[in-house]
Amino acid sequence: MTERKTLRGTPAMREALGIQPEPVPASPAPVPPPAQPSTPDKRARNREVFRRTHKLLRERYPELFTTPRPLAVGIYHQIRAAIGRDELRSRDLNLFLAGWTKWPAYRAALARGDRRVNLDGSDAGPALVEPRAA
Repeated sequence: MTERKTLRGTPAMREALGIQPEPVPASPAPVPPPAQPSTPDKRARNREVFRRTHKLLRERYPELFTTPRPLAVGIYHQIRAAIGRDELRSRDLNLFLAGWTKWPAYRAALARGDRRVNLDGSDAGPALVEPRAA
């Protein structure tokens, strides 16, 4: 068996002796982190979801979703019972209802004391209930 000696020294010494440098294995290319959606993109998607959901609900229930009226407490469950998850995702419905109930016109209807309405248009009681005495 022959022993192989590793020669160390300066590059000039290795070159003078005719020793080729050992190839350095290439390091793997760094993998960039997954791109996070930027805020403007997320807002644009949310606006599109809101518009699409509003269109669906306005077509089915124009008396409720054409002009802001106080909705019945638990309207989410009424909508969920009427429209299947294959047609309207729960996430989209939640996003829509959160946006709808934050509109200034909806808040104004609550402040005026307009009556709440169920999905079928029937009366669901007063918009604001006085707090109970403790």
